[in-house]
Amino acid sequence: MKSIILPLALALLVTGVANAKKHKAAPTAWNQYGKVAAGNGTKGATLKELDEPFQVFVDKHNNVYVADNGNNRIVKWADGEHVGVVVAGFIDTPESPKYLSAPHGVWLDNDGNLYATDFFYNTVRKWPHGKLEDVVVAGNGTAGANPEQLNDPRFICVDKDKNLYVADKGNKRIMKWPYGATKGELIPGLKDVNTNRDRQCVFVDDKMNVYTSDKATGEITKWAPGQDNGTLVAHADGGMGMFVDQWENIYVPSNFGDSVTMFAPGDMKGKKILGGHGRGNATNQFSNPISVFMDGDNNLYVTDHANNRVLKFAPKD
Repeated sequence: MKSIILPLALALLVTGVANAKKHKAAPTAWNQYGKVAAGNGTKGATLKELDEPFQVFVDKHNNVYVADNGNNRIVKWADGEHVGVVVAGFIDTPESPKYLSAPHGVWLDNDGNLYATDFFYNTVRKWPHGKLEDVVVAGNGTAGANPEQLNDPRFICVDKDKNLYVADKGNKRIMKWPYGATKGELIPGLKDVNTNRDRQCVFVDDKMNVYTSDKATGEITKWAPGQDNGTLVAHADGGMGMFVDQWENIYVPSNFGDSVTMFAPGDMKGKKILGGHGRGNATNQFSNPISVFMDGDNNLYVTDHANNRVLKFAPKD
């Protein structure tokens, strides 16, 4: 069976990590009505649609990349476009080595290399910039808890040194795979796995601080470089995804409140900045928001999971 994928070299001609611009002041408020940046709100498999989207990533040119879980693909929407381009993933059988199964996580590094999680093979795969062929950079293809294995990998992040971080949901742990390594390692302080944890997201900022979110407890923990014990920095309302800006403000979507909360440094409770108008499909509403990302112009992108779309919210100041 033929796979359907547009040439990755063409699709990834212009890429890069967001937040290249540095603003003097942190944003404080956003327009409450968003614009659809990916998907059209209808569940489906056309290039205008999404099916249970998860993590969202935005590059420095405001191209939007979405882990289109239900369609077994990664789709890119150029800024302002209404039709996406498949940049990773195939409609094929699970036995095919080219099959991308139910991706939850997506990321691009500073060189435009694309990373995506694979549920069926319990791996993270990398598409080098301008290349059609992918390589496995984390996991050995079998579910397990050994250092070379993953079990249901969820959200991912790549730091400025190309180290890969994986929320290894099935093993209730966060794993770091140093660049070029064949085995992962637990980040400092997470050597004793708490079986009550449900860490599904990890984020690394420009200062190499590692943040983890615990969906079960709502705790957001910060691990400074070389720190053995993390610091509790926020208590969210059942959030899964997370983003940290250059001012160390933390943004967390809440599937309980159908909203997004911002936690300024030192503010454990946070303030609701988007949504909270009841569950729905208006552009000021969400239905199970699950991932958030900020671009270099301080626009916020929110994966509106059950509405099968990504909404973009512009800052007011």
